[in-house]
Parts: sequence; C-alpha cells; structure tokens
Amino acid sequence: MKSQARYCIIGAGYCGLGVAKAFVDAGLDFDCFDVNDDIGGNWLNGVYDSTHIISSRDSTQYGDYPMPREYPDFPSRGQVLDYLQSYANVFRLRERIQFKTEVLEVKPLSGDGMKGWEVKLSNGETRQYAGVVVANGHHWSKRIPNYPGKFSGKTLHSKDYKNVADFEGKRVLVVGAGNSGCDIAVEAASEGKESFISMRRGYYFIPKTIFGVPSAELDHPWVPVFAQKAFMKMVIRITQGSNEKYGLQKPDHDLFDFHPIVNSQLLYSIRHGKVQPKPDIQKFDGNTVHFVDGTSLDVDTIVYATGFNVAFPFLDHSLFEWKNGIPKRVAMLFRPKTAGLYVFGLSQPRGGAGPLVTEASKFLTELVQAQKKLNYPIANDFEALAPADAKMLVGVSEAMREIQLGRIALRFFVKRAEFFKRVQDFDAPSPPEGPQTMPIPRNLKFPFNSEIPKHWFGNAALGTHMMNGMSLIFPSGERQFVMSVRAFADRIQDAELKERVNAFIAQEVQHGREHESHFNILREQGFEFEEFLKQYEDIAFNKIASLFSKEMRLSTTAALEHVTAVFGEHGLKHPVLTEQSHPVMRDLFLWHACEEIEHKSVAFDVLQAVAPGYPLRLAGFFFAMTTFPAAWAIGTATLLRQDPDADARRLIQELKQGLEEKIYVRPGLLRDLFNYIKPGFHPDQVKNEPPAREALKQMGNKYSKEQRLKSLRTAETQDTSREPQANGSGIA
Repeated sequence: MKSQARYCIIGAGYCGLGVAKAFVDAGLDFDCFDVNDDIGGNWLNGVYDSTHIISSRDSTQYGDYPMPREYPDFPSRGQVLDYLQSYANVFRLRERIQFKTEVLEVKPLSGDGMKGWEVKLSNGETRQYAGVVVANGHHWSKRIPNYPGKFSGKTLHSKDYKNVADFEGKRVLVVGAGNSGCDIAVEAASEGKESFISMRRGYYFIPKTIFGVPSAELDHPWVPVFAQKAFMKMVIRITQGSNEKYGLQKPDHDLFDFHPIVNSQLLYSIRHGKVQPKPDIQKFDGNTVHFVDGTSLDVDTIVYATGFNVAFPFLDHSLFEWKNGIPKRVAMLFRPKTAGLYVFGLSQPRGGAGPLVTEASKFLTELVQAQKKLNYPIANDFEALAPADAKMLVGVSEAMREIQLGRIALRFFVKRAEFFKRVQDFDAPSPPEGPQTMPIPRNLKFPFNSEIPKHWFGNAALGTHMMNGMSLIFPSGERQFVMSVRAFADRIQDAELKERVNAFIAQEVQHGREHESHFNILREQGFEFEEFLKQYEDIAFNKIASLFSKEMRLSTTAALEHVTAVFGEHGLKHPVLTEQSHPVMRDLFLWHACEEIEHKSVAFDVLQAVAPGYPLRLAGFFFAMTTFPAAWAIGTATLLRQDPDADARRLIQELKQGLEEKIYVRPGLLRDLFNYIKPGFHPDQVKNEPPAREALKQMGNKYSKEQRLKSLRTAETQDTSREPQANGSGIA
C-alpha cells in the first residue's frame, strides 16, 4: 500500500497537468491517474476535429510555459495537443502519470479526512493518500434533454461529433447554443447541409476579436467587472445590434450571469440564410420536430450541444451538497469541514484559463502544505470567511484577485496556528457537548460603607483605581449588553436558550445595580466622574454603536462576555484580590466574575443562532478588544488624576512591583483572551465553572437575604443581652 505522505491527482487534462507541474515544483510527492491512453483530457477525445480555442493563444497558455509564437491567435485542436505534449515532456510529467487507469472509489479514512484518503483503482490496487485532487473535468458526462415523442433520425451529442461525416442526410438540427453548438451549426452549413439551431433562450454573442484584439485578452485586472460588462454590451450593440434582428430571443439574463457565446460566425451565417434559428423543441414525431412556437421541421440528424453534468463517480454523492447539479464548495476548492479533498478545475473562466490554472495550482500546493501544519481542516477557516456555494462561472482577473486574498488569509491562518502552538498545545476545536448551565441568579446586596478604604486593593493606589475604573464602565456596559441580546429575543426559538437569556438579563441588571451602589462610596471619597460617564456613554453607545448593525453590536457583546469571563477566571486566582483586598470590594468583584463565567456562553449562543459566521465574530472581538481597554484606561486615569496620594513616584513603584509579581498582567491572560479567535471556539470549551460555582455558593450564604436577616436577628439579640439590668450592674 502506498505511503500516506503522497497525494493523488485524478486526471491528466489541462487542469491535472497544471496541478502536477505545481506539485513537482513544490516537492510534493504524488501519483496521477488518467483513464485515457495519453494526456490531453477533453482535448484528446472530447472535441471535434475542426475545433479552435475561443479564448486566445496568450490567455490560454500556462503562466509558466508560453505557446509557440508561430501559433495563431486561436490555435487548433492539434496545436493545443502538441502544446500539452510538450508541456508534459519538458517538465517530465509523463513519467508521473499512470494511463489507462480509472479511479473507482475515493473515500476518507476519517469523517473529516484528517487521517487521509483511500483510493481504489481499476487495476485492483488500493492506495492511501494524504489528499486527493479531483481534476477529472466536467466535459465528459453528457447531458441530453428528454422531449416528448420519439425521433427516428440519427442523434448524437456534441462530444461524439468529430466531423461532417457524422451527419446523416441533408438536414441537421443542432440543439443548444453553447460555443460547440454554434460551431457545429456553422460547420454543417459550410458543408452544404441545411442547418438549423434550436435555442431555448436568448444569449449574448461576443465577437472573437474586438479592435483586432482577442476578446478574452480584454479582461484586465485593473478594470472592474461592471466596467467590463458595460464596455462589452456597448460593443455588442454597435457591432451586432439586438438579437431580434437575427430572429433570436432577447437574453433573459445579464451578461456574465451565464457563460457568454464567443462566436463571430453564427450571426453572419444566420444573416446569409445558411443557418436558421428555431425556438425550443416541444416534441418529436418520427423525423418531424415540433417547436414551441407552433412550427415544425423535418430533419435527418440532431446534434445535442446541451452541455454536461458535473459528476464525480468515484465519490459518494452525499459527500457534497448539490445545487442545480453543481456541488457546493468552499473557495471553489474544498468540501466543507473536510481536509485533503480538493476539487480543481470545476470553475469556468470567462476568458483563457491557462494563467489562472497555473496560479491556482501554485496556491493549491500552498494550501496542501499549510494543511500539514494544522490538526483541523483548513476548509473550516475559509468557510468562516465565505460559505460554500455552487459557483462555476468566474472572471479570470476576479479569480486571480481572490487567489491573492486567499494567500493573505492563508498566511494569517497558519501564523495563528503557530501562535497557539507556542502558547499551548493547540488542539483542533471541537463543538461543545452542550450549554453548561449553573444555578440562576442570586439576589445579593453588598454592605458598602465608609469603612472601605480609598486604596482597598492591597493598599495599592494603581491597582485600586484600575479596579474602580473597571467598575465605572460596568453599569452602562451591562445595559448595552442586555439591549444587544434583547434585540433578537423574537428570533430565539430554542426554549432553553430563551431561559438562559432571561437569567443573563437578570444577572446583568443586578451587576449594574451593585456597581452603582459602589459609586456612592467613590463619591464620598471625593471622586468626581459624572462627566466621564456621560462622555463614555455618548461615544461608546451612541456615536460608535450607531455606526454598526445590531448583529455587530451583538457580536461585540459576545466577545466582551468572553473577555469578562476570562478576567473573572483570573480574578478567582488573583492573590491580591482574594487575600489582601477589603472583603466587601473583594466579594463584589469575585461575585461579578463568577456570574460572568456562569453566563459566558449566552450572548455567544444567541449570536450563533441569529447571525453565525466567523468574520462577524472576529470583527466583534477586535472591536471589543479596542474599545474595552480604551474606556477602562480613561476611567482609571480619571480617578488617578483626582487622588492626591497617587503621585508619580508611588505609581511607578507600584507598577514596577506589580509587573515583577505579575499582579497586573496575569500569566496566560492574553492566551486565554485570544482563544476566542479559534474558528471552532465555543466558551463552554473552557471548563472554569467549578471554582466559580463554589465561590458563588459561599457568597450566597454570606450575602443572601435570609443570611442578612439572620445576622440582623443575632445582632438584635446581642444588643438586648447587653442592656443595663434593673440593678444597674450591667455594662453599656
């Protein structure tokens, strides 16, 4: 059995050869299989003898191997085959290809393809590969429409047509107005046949040359698609006029929505009476063809130029989700959530494919090598940028730009993975087992009083005002969190999630209430911060927030809930907060921290329910990581400026000590914060509930209403026992 370090390339046509050359250049070991006895794919056995390319020599040649300069602008089938033979020989690809070998079955060794792929061959072999490139083309599975009745003349598909000898009789009907159909109709007319062409709809006909330049070469990277479209429509209108002048239907679609017809001869032949257009077929009756406009015609031969089905007979059909016969792919390459399976060459460029094949093949090798560094399918990352779709028709320049953007994204994905490997053992993110719930809210009230010292955080001015600065931004922030989640209340269908949202809202309201109670202590200590709060709320929640959609605001809330939960987890372990701080202030922040851990996944789950997508989640995170520290820093500075005891010398000394003792920057804090940007991250993957649950239990016992009443009754009893006795001997 072959080593799994190798790759399998299926097909030795135009695309398969380009991929093979790129794999050789990248030093990737591979086997290439082709069912034919020679290279060339569709050019070897799928086109008629008189075929010439419709793009051009320069736009069809590979990007790293020019066609001979003596070739015409539109090389023939024979010239293209000679070129492909030369390409294979020069780069020694032929020796890497196993001909007359059909791939019978390809299946993953694990559900996500991470363990490799098993390939069964027609020679009886079974091999295992790290990945499989599907480049079997889509011009081989013939699509033939089914019309009522039966035609008694000769029928063949355009793929079977080689030359006029394949026609029987004098009258030929071509069904379909693709590029092949137009060529065959014109060829039949030029050989003295009565030629007819049946078109189901109207099409745009683009001249093969414009201003003496092959039209395929007018696709320039610096010209946007809308400008290309407008220019081409103007050229068509000036040089050809409307379809109705030729007895053809008006196009029912916009230019470039479907593959345009690049042909300069069909309209010429129609105007000369050599080819006669007909509408769609209604039914057959012997040699008579009835059309939907009520006319009929007796013909001898029908050529179906009706295209091809997309088919991967060696793959389980259910591996893909199909739309209109096209498999949905991520970035036009990947099966979603799957590693090691690459569908290459299924796209149909509007121009010449050669340079695009070369550049896309190089990018494919970069993806393959990047996948080796990851322990999850890289398709996940690209799917987070854009969901899978069934797109086929692409502009060459447009696709080239997307490849460059893909390279930028790929570098980011790899660097991110390397970062996580450095800070921790990076495991492929797995979906959470389910929402991790804890007991829902307890109504605690903290006994704030004048005994709370000004520097309650370990007697440090810097640390205290950092904590107080955070306290200042909490109440308004909590209200915005509630509003952002409540905005989607009517779209939450899951009953359990609704219940968690209600608990989340109740908790956030309580947090705001208790922190505002703390504000009174700050005011008693002489601090003024009303102007800061006013500006903070206006900028953060009016001006900035108004620029974003409610989905973005929810995404920011989800990210901030993660941030506060991470701070909460580290706060539970913070020695200064837990051991050296005033007990009431310590309990306030620990209670808040624990409840942030408790509901850490609520906003995230709402976001996933109403607006899933990695780009939105990423945007919310980076916006949160920008605005939260800024507001916190300004709030802290507002208090520090008003503290006469917080002179520069003291602050520098406290900062130095804090950094040495890791008071202000806790080990692993940044790592835990940036876990959020893992594509498959979910807050419930962080198992930090047990210490939070235990702390909440203790504070509930300490600050609950029942405990306060019990403490009050105890105090009253003690006071009564201390009243002077009747004989005056008691103590006051």
